[in-house]
Amino acid sequence: AVFEKYVGRLRSLVKTLLDMTNIEDSVDQVSIFLPEILEDIITELTPVANKQYITLSLNCPECVIIGNIDLLYRAFYNLIENGIKYNKENGSVSVEVKKIQKGKVEITIRDTGIGIPDEMKKQIFEPFFRVDKSRSRAMGGTGLGLAMVEHIIKKHHGCIAVEDNENSGSCFKIVL
Repeated sequence: AVFEKYVGRLRSLVKTLLDMTNIEDSVDQVSIFLPEILEDIITELTPVANKQYITLSLNCPECVIIGNIDLLYRAFYNLIENGIKYNKENGSVSVEVKKIQKGKVEITIRDTGIGIPDEMKKQIFEPFFRVDKSRSRAMGGTGLGLAMVEHIIKKHHGCIAVEDNENSGSCFKIVL
């Protein structure tokens, strides 16, 4: 059983590394109706959130962005899933989209989870970095998720930053 656990983690690591390599090949750019992609992610993650009694919310005006739908789906999915995974019971994850200027949107993903210490905020996008190694290993994962998210956002000529959520937890802001 222990061997199978490590084989599963190794497979996940290899898959993630291959995915990161293939990001370079994924250059197709299409019009993406942002509310639809975010609603799909929220719908997909609702059963996971319900198990932890976490409320998911979405506030997204109608807007279209240009990009690779598969990559952006993966980036937003990862951030929302992390907001659930590292949250507390009866917590929340909210996704809010604002048009900030012509052709630009800001996507804010807030959670009420465990947060990220200030001294680690610059490191969280580094491959294999984990804020809490013991909890991360217990929760699974490879330490590559946020590195992949940052890579995807930069590939779309965007930027991502993390700060504290007002109520506790983390707040990720993406501009595309």
